[in-house]
Amino acid sequence: MELRRTTLAAFIALTLAAGIFNPAIAAMSAKEKYKACDEVRESIRRTTNLDRYLRAAFREFSKATDTIELDLASRYLKAFFLNDPDTAVIRCKRQLLTSEGVPEGFLMKFDEISSLTQETIRLPGGEVYSLFVEYRDLSFDPESGSRLDRRINKLEDVISKKLLQLAVDKKFPLALREYANIHLRKDKKHNSACLGESALKELVRQGDSTAAIEIANHYLKGDVLKLDKVRAAIWFWIAGNMGRENDVENILKSIYSQLTKDELEDVMYWAEIRMFPTCERNS
Repeated sequence: MELRRTTLAAFIALTLAAGIFNPAIAAMSAKEKYKACDEVRESIRRTTNLDRYLRAAFREFSKATDTIELDLASRYLKAFFLNDPDTAVIRCKRQLLTSEGVPEGFLMKFDEISSLTQETIRLPGGEVYSLFVEYRDLSFDPESGSRLDRRINKLEDVISKKLLQLAVDKKFPLALREYANIHLRKDKKHNSACLGESALKELVRQGDSTAAIEIANHYLKGDVLKLDKVRAAIWFWIAGNMGRENDVENILKSIYSQLTKDELEDVMYWAEIRMFPTCERNS
């Protein structure tokens, strides 16, 4: 493939015109997005909110002299497509790229990685999770290796996180477990704790009683989630109702003995309506 170099001015024009994530486009319907490609061109040119992955992909492709740099460009494109997989937005951005006279070689690479990413998005959750594991296991110490190695490693991490999120969206159990472990770690920022609890809740919906006990223990200990014995009792009760009576009987008796009358009524209320209580994280 012949690689055409572009001038700095042309590159800046590309990034301003085509490498942009425009919230106005994201909020539109597919039909509106197609129409928006022409209507928002000028406003896109004026914004400074550059899409860093597309911009970086074009930069690496423009200067590529070997397969490593081409591979780096491909990884940037993969991160770009996984970051915003909406096909209408992708077509709009490709139209903008074409209108700016981007080299055919880059457009071909754009189409190739776009097609591969869409295939990935259509895979079952288990296969997406397997891809996540592959990318996760490629990671190494971010401070080691050459500058290029560190850039590749950073991209592997970005792609792996996007793949994990995709597998979570598909409600694959192992992905939900991994996601919960990440967001309920003690060293994790507390503002993401409810994401971890949400993943465990989905596992409970799938019949995983251990997930209910895990949520209960987080509330009982005030571990990442807020210390809340009422919520702990509710989740232990849910686990017991899923066949884990022997495992939770003693701890429920202990918690009940520490609750006020009103708090016991709260537990019974949630038990009767059979709905999961909302998340409460540590501040």
